[in-house]
Amino acid sequence: MFYLKPLFLSVIGSVIGITAYCQALQWSSFVDSITTFSSPRPVQLTSDSVLDFVIGGGLDSTISNYGIMAFDGANGNMLWNVQTRDEIFASAVFNDITGDAVPDVYIGGRSAELRAINGADGTVIWEFFPEGDTIDPADSGWYNFYSAQVIPDQNTDGTKDLLVANGGDHSIPSWDTVRPPGHIMILDGLTGAILAKAVVPDSQETYCSPLLVDLKNNGNYNVIFGTGGETARGSMWTVPLSSLLANDLSAAIAIATDNGRGFIAPPAVADLDGDLTLDIIIQGFNGIIYAVNGSTNLPMWTVT
Repeated sequence: MFYLKPLFLSVIGSVIGITAYCQALQWSSFVDSITTFSSPRPVQLTSDSVLDFVIGGGLDSTISNYGIMAFDGANGNMLWNVQTRDEIFASAVFNDITGDAVPDVYIGGRSAELRAINGADGTVIWEFFPEGDTIDPADSGWYNFYSAQVIPDQNTDGTKDLLVANGGDHSIPSWDTVRPPGHIMILDGLTGAILAKAVVPDSQETYCSPLLVDLKNNGNYNVIFGTGGETARGSMWTVPLSSLLANDLSAAIAIATDNGRGFIAPPAVADLDGDLTLDIIIQGFNGIIYAVNGSTNLPMWTVT
């Protein structure tokens, strides 16, 4: 995660060969009057052999002409930009839903901002809550969208779908402990329609991007997600995908918990003990790193 004001994006190219460790600045691109918490994501949007970049930006609670931007990886020129009503702080994911062989872009942020963008020309394919331009999304129970994950097709329409979290009312002052609960959702990748939605089991906020993973490589998927915040208790949870599809997370198991702070960073997975099952690595906002056995959901170790 990085913070730039204004946005200054640069690419370093490695010189391969005798001078393998030499690096040189290839290009830089400057966009005024915005900040960014979004990480640039590489994707092939042009017809050359150089990967391009998509990144979000903007200012909290401010309309921006540069909420979503694509840059040509070969020269740093802006390929297209999309105006948004609020800051786009999530990072992009990609899937071609227009059938033109160019990946399209999913990216979200504050005030229920979540959009599918045509990767070829930057036009908006769908917007989750377009009413947010005229009414406060919080009044309809919609808050921030975090970085999504493209997941296998769940409604047999031939298009991969999206796993995403919604939560965190940024308009509430930090001292206010009464906060709306977060939701874990599956959206139709083609239209943005809600396929599944469930409140988190502890009714806390969520700021964590959820993860869909087949821990045992046997076709049984779990959703791993975090709750809580900087000053609010929370847990990291795991639940079968089937539970989320049934709009019910009450069967979720807490695999790490802190009574003072939550879990904001997304989990990672790796086979730590050589049993061919992926284990779960978690970093809490309390500064503790947890390793959890993917077979038993029991703790393996912690680092403080």
